[in-house]
Amino acid sequence: MRLFNRISNSHFATQNYEKKDNISFKHRLILDIGASDPRGSVKILAQTDDGKDLFEQRGSFLNDNINGFSSSENFIDQLSKVITNASKRAVSVIKEKGLDKEEKKLNSLALFLPGPIMDEEAIIIANLKTTDGKSLTNVDLSKLPNKLKENNKNIEVADNLKFIPTKDLGGTGIGIAQILANHPKYKDEFKEGFYAVGVMTGGGFGSVNIQVLDEKYMQIQTSESSHNLAMDIKKKSFTRLGKLGASTKGIIENYAKSMDIKEETAINALIKTGNARIATENRIELDNKKDKDAINVLKKSKYYNVADQDKNSTTFQINKYGAKVFKIARTNAIGEYVDTVAQHAIQKINEGANLLVLTGPLALGLNKTVVSNREDFGKDNLRELIFDRIDHYIKDDLTCQQLRKAHNFDLVCDDSVKLADNTAGGAALLDDKTRTITRRGEWIIIPIDALKEKPKS
Repeated sequence: MRLFNRISNSHFATQNYEKKDNISFKHRLILDIGASDPRGSVKILAQTDDGKDLFEQRGSFLNDNINGFSSSENFIDQLSKVITNASKRAVSVIKEKGLDKEEKKLNSLALFLPGPIMDEEAIIIANLKTTDGKSLTNVDLSKLPNKLKENNKNIEVADNLKFIPTKDLGGTGIGIAQILANHPKYKDEFKEGFYAVGVMTGGGFGSVNIQVLDEKYMQIQTSESSHNLAMDIKKKSFTRLGKLGASTKGIIENYAKSMDIKEETAINALIKTGNARIATENRIELDNKKDKDAINVLKKSKYYNVADQDKNSTTFQINKYGAKVFKIARTNAIGEYVDTVAQHAIQKINEGANLLVLTGPLALGLNKTVVSNREDFGKDNLRELIFDRIDHYIKDDLTCQQLRKAHNFDLVCDDSVKLADNTAGGAALLDDKTRTITRRGEWIIIPIDALKEKPKS
């Protein structure tokens, strides 16, 4: 199987096929459902069965109602509609190349969801709610294949549809594993006994274990690490890891407080922008409609001036009174992020990890901020800041120091590990030799060959 290569490029065009005989017209869909928006964001990758990309779709949602889903069954119904429409679109793309009736079938479906899955049941999707404000729980995903087959002939579904649902971090882990298996620095280390940890931050704090079992197979293990206990260094009390500063919300909140924005409603207005650049750039553009409340907050701040404004957006600039305060606030916010990642890294060092891969738009953006402002942070990049914090915590822990040395523990956070999104792991998840342990929907065993880029002929 040829695994498509789209790790560092999130936008690509439909491929042109010149020879019909070389195409497999049965198709497969890879869906990544996000919870950063209450409607449930949807990313879709459609491919032919032999791994050629048909189209990518972003910017759509499962639900039109921001107030939640009426029930778990409603969630399945909405998911079925999205899949049906995507399948119809895939068939339309293939038809342009010539298509027999029997070749329209949806043959495989990979589904990444933001919550733990066991035996084809999403036991909780914490950040997607029902209309009564409760988290979706016990969503029976096993009903989905039959729901797709009962679609009034809108699409054709293979009788033996290959359907693999798993936690979204499974896709993250597979995507990172693919990067490492082909990485100029790490591909030679990607062998039996290698243990990497993938960390994705943004809407929350996600962590996934990537373990090479032998020369043929590797294993992905996801977790709910954001619920691990961690120390809030400001309050000097324990909380859960996901509530600390390693998220877009945490970055903005910590920055706002350092910029003398104290009111909860004002802080929430900034958080709702979802734009962590507020905390890292001294010039920021906001949408007049979407970010109306945040614009009003910054207009009231003595540290910001309106630099430009038109009917669509308002651009703010830190003024001369705010220059020093801005740098301190930015340093504090990133410092909280660093502390959170360092605490998690120490746990993984003690588990014997060799490498922590810190990726995602937030982490890579913060790294660029540190690299561009070395004089403010006293270090050259985010990696050095995190190791400095690790050193601070383990300076009196000889065992942890020795484990770090024995396993040559390292951390990478740069564009060489840039991951487009969780759909990057879909093709390997659907490989014929991949298997999941159904009781542990987050344990995925993958053939290493499915991760390797094939030499160009």
